[in-house]
Formats: sequence, C-alpha cells, structure tokens
Amino acid sequence: MKKVQIDSKQSSSLRDRLGFPSIVGRRRLVAAVTIDAIGSGMFMPFAVLYFVRHAHLSAATVGACLSIAAVCALGLGMPIGGAIDRFGPRATLVVTNVACAVAFAAFPWAVSSWSVVAVLTVVATADTIYWAAHAAFVSLVAEEAEQARWFALERWLRLIGNVFGVTLGFVLASVFHSGMTVIVLGNAVSYLVAAQMLRSTHTRPSAPTFASSDADVQAESPQGYKRVFSDSTFLLFMLIQFLLIPSVLAMTLLIPLYLATAPGGGAWLAGLALTLNMVLGIVCQPPAARLAERISATRLLQIAAGLWIASFVLFGLLGGSRLALVTVLALASVAYAAAEVCGGVAGGPLLTRLSPEGLRGRYMTVNQVAWNAAKVVSPLLLVGTLSSNRLLPLGSLCVLCGVAVLLLQHLNHRISEPGN
Repeated sequence: MKKVQIDSKQSSSLRDRLGFPSIVGRRRLVAAVTIDAIGSGMFMPFAVLYFVRHAHLSAATVGACLSIAAVCALGLGMPIGGAIDRFGPRATLVVTNVACAVAFAAFPWAVSSWSVVAVLTVVATADTIYWAAHAAFVSLVAEEAEQARWFALERWLRLIGNVFGVTLGFVLASVFHSGMTVIVLGNAVSYLVAAQMLRSTHTRPSAPTFASSDADVQAESPQGYKRVFSDSTFLLFMLIQFLLIPSVLAMTLLIPLYLATAPGGGAWLAGLALTLNMVLGIVCQPPAARLAERISATRLLQIAAGLWIASFVLFGLLGGSRLALVTVLALASVAYAAAEVCGGVAGGPLLTRLSPEGLRGRYMTVNQVAWNAAKVVSPLLLVGTLSSNRLLPLGSLCVLCGVAVLLLQHLNHRISEPGN
C-alpha cells in the first residue's frame, strides 16, 4: 500500500511538472483524442491526391470541391450548432464522429465532382460541429481551473498523434497496392472507435445537464443566436481571434513557400522549419500550461501575439550563408512555436469563460464558424500577397498581431479574470 502511495505521489509530481491534468476516470477521452489525431494524420497528406487518383479529377477540380465544401459548412454550421445546446456536447460528438465515419466509408464511391463535394461537405460540416462540441465537452469533463491543462494535453496528444498518423499513412500507401483506400477506410474505423470512447467518457459530477426538447432550450435561452450576437465582449474576442488566425495558419500556408523561394533557401529549409515547428510544439506545451495557471488568458494571448510578431520579423531577416539561414530560422521557429502554444492554451479556457452554459453550444459554434471563415480569407492574405512583395504578408501579419494586442488590452478591462 505504501509503495502504491509513493508511486502515485511521484506520478502526480511528474504530471504537475509537465503541466498536464489528472486523467483518472477520463482515459477514454484521452484515447478518443489520440485515435482521432492518428486517423486525421493518416489522411492529411493524401486529401487532394486521393481524389485525383481515385476519381480521376484534376487537382484544380479537387481544390474547387474542397472550397465549395468549406463554404457549405460555413452555411450549415450555425443552424446545426444549436443541437449542442439541445442534446449536449457528448451526443453531438458521437453523431459527428459517426457522420465522418459514414462519409469516409463512402469516399471510394465518390467518383464524380458532385459526389466528392457531397462527401466533403458532410466531413467539413461535421468537423465544424465537432470542434464546437468538443470545446463544450471539455468544460463538462474538467473544472475551470484545470481546463488550460486539458487543452495543453490535448494539443500535445494531437501533435504526437498526427506525427504517428502521417508516418503510418506513408507506410500504408507504400506497402499496399490500394494503400490510399486502406487509409480512407482506416480513418472511417478510427472515427467509430473515437465515438465509442467519447460515448463512455465520464463527466465531472457538477457538470450541467442538457434540455431534451426545443421547448426546453427556448425556455432556458429564448433569444438563441440573437443573444450571442448581442454579446459585445464575446464579439470583441471573436474579432481578436479573427486577427490572430492568419498567424496560426502561416506555418502551413505561407512559411514553407516563403522559405522555399528565399535566396539561398529551398525545399530543405521549408522542411526544416516544419520539423522544428512540430518538435518545438511538443516541447513547449508543458511550460505553456504552467504559465497559463499563473497569468490571465488575455495576458497570455498578448504574449503569443508579441512572439508571433518577433517570429515574423526574424523570418523577414533570413538571408546570408547557410549557417546564418539555419540560425535565424531556429530563432524564428522557437518564437513561432512558443506563440502557437501560448495562443492554443489561452484561447480555449477564455472562450469557455465567455460562453454561458445554457448557450455554450451556440457560442462555440459561432467561434468555429469564425475560424472557418478566417481559413477561407487567410490564403488570399498570405499567399496572394507573396507574389507582389515577399515581405508584404509578413508585415501584414505583424500589423494584425499588433492590433490584436491593443484589443486584448481592452478585453482585459472588460472581463474579470484571476491574474488581472
């Protein structure tokens, strides 16, 4: 018994040093997040290539199908998002996972542009609702004081799971003659397994229950989305998110292309940046989670915005010998990864804090739709301006982050938080 107590204390001490929460009674949620990350990682590199080869469509056509599906998801997300408040986050998560499983299982039969749009729209809409419901579900699983640690743990698990999934995907694609079909069907199975894990995950004893009918929901929150869009503090946070999202997406949309075409750079430099970002993202999670417990979320987001500005300035200074390139790239990557982690750890708990329980599903859905809208706009800002001036997109990101810092100061005065 004494040895068990000592091992438990050592485990708790290590967990505290890492900045992770206790997973006792919540291991199935951890398993669901990991399985989802592995499945997504398997398919990510082949999203366009699969339909190009299997449906014999051009890359431009597949790109257009993805864009149409994204726009459809924007339109469908909010009407469906109210289901989170009616049926609860857990039920919504299970349904979205099953919907994705069915859609991925139908991929082999999607051989025309309209059928590709159909299955991708199901996936994109389910994905929008999934992330909104998942953020609400974390608030049912973890106490408010522990939520920053949960978001850090989940981000850490997703990074590791994606790395493993990408590796597994390339192995399957290389070993099997129909490797990409195996990946697609394997991803469908992963959604079903994750759905079962989520269905049986325990929530905290004090977690609220959810209404069982539209009438009950309306009795609790008669204004629905009207109240969400009249909440000026929440809308201010949405504006701040919208300004920062292009920076979050810069590592996938802008930086690799910027580095590949930089004087003295090339594909090797872009690959090095992506690798550094992934490794540093995993390493930086624990200290960011501990920092989130000592300062307010708005302050941490300001730090993130400042670090993004520093990273973009450093990326703009790249040049010279190969040693100079690698040195500046390493410094820029550290700043970027730290910003990404701080932003991720701070954003989730702050969003939960600003979302009242009775309407949390709608609040989370609006947030996710805003994210998706920013994903539509960001390629135009980041890639579209690169051809006219190499430093223009980096300068634009610095301006957006600077405005976000000022608005966060205003938000900090409008909300009451520990640490202010």
